[in-house]
Amino acid sequence: MKKAAIVMGGTANMSFAMAVFLLSFFQENLQINTDVIIFHDGISESEKKVMEQIHPCYFREYMSPFSMEVLDRIDSICRFTPMVFCKYECLRLLNEYETVVWFDYDMIVTGDLTELFTPVSGGARLM
Repeated sequence: MKKAAIVMGGTANMSFAMAVFLLSFFQENLQINTDVIIFHDGISESEKKVMEQIHPCYFREYMSPFSMEVLDRIDSICRFTPMVFCKYECLRLLNEYETVVWFDYDMIVTGDLTELFTPVSGGARLM
């Protein structure tokens, strides 16, 4: 089992924000050795290369388990893209990694986040 993974997900038009997050994270946390997994709906090869210059990334194209036809029928969900469900892939990733940390891409990291990657006895931490 691998040690740790940072996970993000978003639509292709938000790849710039994911890159900014990666820049801020690794400027402040060079000591954290982690995989980066990005779920997406079509990030271009050139944008992937830019992000991989910041830190090696695994890109996984996300296919929602729900069809748009189903989602369009639910008023409260129609404001979101099917990508909103990709964060639940973190649960599957726990089969591969000891620690999985989801980050929204609209964040800027300004300090040390080592504590997030320290294993806990109960196996789960909410912060």
